[in-house]
Amino acid sequence: MIVAIHQPNYIPWLGFFHKMANADIFVLLDDIKHSKSSITHRNKIKTGDKELLLSVPLKNKESLINELIIHDPLSSIKKHWQVIEANYRKAKYWDYLAVELKEIYNSEWKYLVDLNITIIKLFKDKLQIDCELLIASKIENIEGDGSARNLNICKAVNADTYLSGAGARSYNDESSFINNNIQIIYDKFEHPLYPQTGTNFIQNLSTIDLLFNCGKNAGQYI
Repeated sequence: MIVAIHQPNYIPWLGFFHKMANADIFVLLDDIKHSKSSITHRNKIKTGDKELLLSVPLKNKESLINELIIHDPLSSIKKHWQVIEANYRKAKYWDYLAVELKEIYNSEWKYLVDLNITIIKLFKDKLQIDCELLIASKIENIEGDGSARNLNICKAVNADTYLSGAGARSYNDESSFINNNIQIIYDKFEHPLYPQTGTNFIQNLSTIDLLFNCGKNAGQYI
């Protein structure tokens, strides 16, 4: 049983879904404190031959992720959709994603986590990823912080393998996992080249870019 754990980011990039595709269970870590420098509320899309950062304005940036409230959601979220539409409506596979995504952006959202998880579920389906999604705050009796918290989540869902991001190598307490008969493996993601609008290829964009440009074939690039 391979388990991966990640914060529920806004319109996540390809690496997020690569890790999901290689896990049996993917836990969305929604009950830890939000960091101002994180990408939980922002990500990039392509506009012409440049990248554009879309950032969801928040009322309370130093709260738990599942307590983050969107500032002026009716205006700010709809503006994001207008920018996405303006930059991707001529993409080859606009129709593969646009109807469902527009409905999400035209809905009323109070909490960022609800918006993010709804989009993550849509992208997961469009990428045809067969993986169980769990919400950390709904798993009972999880204690600790950092590596200890991740270990306790793995134990709670009966994992034998923890799929970690490479950047977590410096703070993972690997001996604790070993002592609990849980193997740690590190996700190795190499960013693929895929058909993209414009004349130059830009990496590390939101998965929106992949889906609008590759449609039902997008999953093969994850």
